[in-house]
Amino acid sequence: QYSDGIDDVLETLLKKNNGLYTCEWLIGDTKTGEIASIELALFNTPIKRTDNGFYWSCNVPHDPKVQRETLLGITERFPLSSKLIPGIYANPIAEKFMEIEKEYYGEIDINVAKKIMATDPICRTRTDCKITDSELMEKLGLLAHMGNPNGSQWNPTDEQKKDFAGITELPASGWVEIYPSKSQPAVLPSTNKINYEEGKSRVLWQYETDFTRNIDYSSSVISEDVIYAASSTGTVYVLDANRNKLWESRVGKRAVTPATSNDLVFIGTNEGLHAIDKETGNVKWEQLVTGDI
Repeated sequence: QYSDGIDDVLETLLKKNNGLYTCEWLIGDTKTGEIASIELALFNTPIKRTDNGFYWSCNVPHDPKVQRETLLGITERFPLSSKLIPGIYANPIAEKFMEIEKEYYGEIDINVAKKIMATDPICRTRTDCKITDSELMEKLGLLAHMGNPNGSQWNPTDEQKKDFAGITELPASGWVEIYPSKSQPAVLPSTNKINYEEGKSRVLWQYETDFTRNIDYSSSVISEDVIYAASSTGTVYVLDANRNKLWESRVGKRAVTPATSNDLVFIGTNEGLHAIDKETGNVKWEQLVTGDI
């Protein structure tokens, strides 16, 4: 929402694209009425733009080059399999969107969008829905619906209740308008100070963890010259300024940036909130919940 136009958005998405977040982006310019679509794969990034059209996306690649890229290993080994690609990527949601394009072309507004998103099979597995238009976007607003947009209640099966502790029914809650308190980039205060001259910084040391896949990452905080790094795999690594490991602790998956107090470090994970002794690495207490923190 802070770009000057579609060209600016496309430049941001394409810069240093490494293919790790492969998806289709739908972009609209409220000032000009132009819309765009970019399928952001690793080797192919086809772009479509129009000021009089209908673009949709449902996790299905449209462009033949992107389709072949997603099946690169298979089609290289079995060239004839490329003829099967259209059938592989056919799905009922994509077919329904193509029907809707013809039925509602030139008539889509908020109310029609609600109707579209409540249409089977588009809504079949939906647990929430968000809709916006040019007027709402001017205020960074949107319409949100918790639960299936067709108004039905989702009920877990007996097997799901057994496998997922705390799972509950999800009733449809109706549409609400949501607006942010401020339409400006949020700048969060940080106690970490960075002192370096531009262009003169250098890496003093590195620490290699047990998890070195290119999709793993970590979030760190510094307290009293000690680094507390929470990895996406759920392990907390604690190092001093000279790269010496003081302790490590496994707390869960998808750990977020730690927070520290006088004698504790707090870590949120997919299992809940964990309070760990800063000196020993022992868990002092845990508040386990259903869902990520």
